[in-house]
Amino acid sequence: MSFFTRFTGGLSGPVGNGLITHGADVIKTRHALKTLGYYDGKTDLEYTDPALDHSIRQFQQEKGLRVDGRLFPGGETEREINRTLLTEEGVHTKPAPGTLQISDEVGNNRTNRRRDVRRVQTALSGLGVLPSALAYEANGLIDHRTEDGIRTFQRNNNLREDGMLRPGGETERTLNALIRLQSDERGSDGTDGGDTPPLPEPKPEPPPPPPAEEAPEDKPEKPDKPDETPPEDKPEKPDNDCSDLESAVEKAQQAYDDAAEKLEAAEEEKAAIQETIQAQLDKVETLESNLETLQSQLEKIDNTIQKEKRESKNWGRRGRYLGMMAGTRFPNKGSAIRWGGKIGDVGGRVLEEGLDAITDEKMTSTLKDERTAIVQQIEEIQQEIAAIRNEIAEPLSKIDALESEINESLQPAADNLQSDLEELQGALENCQNPNIE
Repeated sequence: MSFFTRFTGGLSGPVGNGLITHGADVIKTRHALKTLGYYDGKTDLEYTDPALDHSIRQFQQEKGLRVDGRLFPGGETEREINRTLLTEEGVHTKPAPGTLQISDEVGNNRTNRRRDVRRVQTALSGLGVLPSALAYEANGLIDHRTEDGIRTFQRNNNLREDGMLRPGGETERTLNALIRLQSDERGSDGTDGGDTPPLPEPKPEPPPPPPAEEAPEDKPEKPDKPDETPPEDKPEKPDNDCSDLESAVEKAQQAYDDAAEKLEAAEEEKAAIQETIQAQLDKVETLESNLETLQSQLEKIDNTIQKEKRESKNWGRRGRYLGMMAGTRFPNKGSAIRWGGKIGDVGGRVLEEGLDAITDEKMTSTLKDERTAIVQQIEEIQQEIAAIRNEIAEPLSKIDALESEINESLQPAADNLQSDLEELQGALENCQNPNIE
């Protein structure tokens, strides 16, 4: 097992976006994931990028690990990669001579690792189930032609016709048996050292018959020309054209995947900011509810204070009235009423002032302190609400910018690339199936 396909000695530090990483650890990770079929980019880059992050997350998701796009020395993701490398490199990546061994399922809506698909395409082509040209241009991309080839092979060999191969399944075992049989017949049991197992040479397609007009003519040289040119030129044009389209489809798929990844990253960033803002707004809502409760309590206290003051004034008025009534009992009623009224007025005022003093003292000992505490709480809550609103102003602007970028740039770009990809896929399908209307 090579240095780059296993973490010899383990990672020296973490690997992942947003982490301080060592270049050697990043290169190890790229090689390991490429060996396992999760990464298809350059392996000599010493920094993390979206492609590597996507590969790590895909591996974590398929293995049932925590999906965070990060590896840590001795962590669960590093241990699982090491375990999988030991299993897959020892079992799947080095097939026995004359056999096909796939590491995961191949077929429509299956895992379809390119290494596995390429082996199946080459094997079916070598057995004559797929066109022979595919043996030399196996691109590792699952398409309807490959799936139809699997179904044809299953039907011809009385197998369950589901268009899928499973590691160790009956279709793979039957395919291996036929590969070994043809390999023994041709005396070839070595490997080619590549991604695909050794297979028999594909059967050459028969040249088209010579045109009817040229057969009866003239000189003896004419029969030689149809034998030389048709096998070389005519059959290869469609294959060459399809090869160019397959390459174009692959590039278009990569461009669309990159655009979709950028769009998804922007959407995720927007969602994360919205979640933070919503948490702050929920807090503001709770604070405003508390504020309403305090304001209601303050209003009740103020009403109580006003009621006490009104009661003291009523007692003052009653005192003045009683003084005036007492003055009427003197013999000189006019003078008595006048003096009694004065005395009653003075007594009433003294009584009113006394009651005011009692009310103020009562308010100071009970309501005034409570009122002061509530006012202070109200001011603190109002300040906290204002601070939160100022704090979320910048994230709100960031959301506006992201929405503008998504709607005006990222989404239209992804839509255009998807349209181009679908158009190329349609052209490729027509090229591969020229007889289908």
